[in-house]
Amino acid sequence: MGFKFFHTPSPRRFNYTPRVYDPLKERQQLQEKDNDAERDEYAGYRERIPGSMKRGIINNERGTGYNNITRMVIIVVIFVLLFTILYLIVKYFDLLWRLM
Repeated sequence: MGFKFFHTPSPRRFNYTPRVYDPLKERQQLQEKDNDAERDEYAGYRERIPGSMKRGIINNERGTGYNNITRMVIIVVIFVLLFTILYLIVKYFDLLWRLM
């Protein structure tokens, strides 16, 4: 190898494997997937039901009361701030009105 002025890249190689459409093979694969999905769907019911019920009970106990109280506190704070701002605006404009 000698000294090169310009870089010449090596050609790219692609891994291309041609695919052939076989309707019978595709139908068989779809049936196998459906059978596996159906089997998996019914297999885990007994294991999943108790856990999901426990999670639902815990989430309901923790979530509803806390969310309601938080929502009410936020609404009350917003109303207090709103009325305070309105009171200060009316008071400020009343002072300006008297000065004119």
